[in-house]
Amino acid sequence: MAEIFFLEPSGRYLEINLAPNGAWWACWFGKVRQAESEQPDFQEVVTESELGEDSWEASILLPDSLFSDIGSLRFNVTFILNSPRQTFHSLAKLPGAEPDFHQPDHFLPLLPGVPS
Repeated sequence: MAEIFFLEPSGRYLEINLAPNGAWWACWFGKVRQAESEQPDFQEVVTESELGEDSWEASILLPDSLFSDIGSLRFNVTFILNSPRQTFHSLAKLPGAEPDFHQPDHFLPLLPGVPS
């Protein structure tokens, strides 16, 4: 499973989970691990997933309208691999002995590319 996090300057962050079978889930958090009571319908989100014999490819397309300030976003990409002996991986270096991906203070700057 992959988890992608996008942090806005306000401290609010979006978590998106992608599964190899094509299932996905998204949720806005107002504070760490505190889901906002109102969520968008996420209808404009587009995901694709392709599971190979020894690989998995996934993509997600998010509309700009999901974010209040796309130019100032921070992010992290994480993975939970293998079962039943799970391994935990994070692009951003996260502190702690136990896996905890909800650490927005350690998310990385997102530098959106400009299409050519």
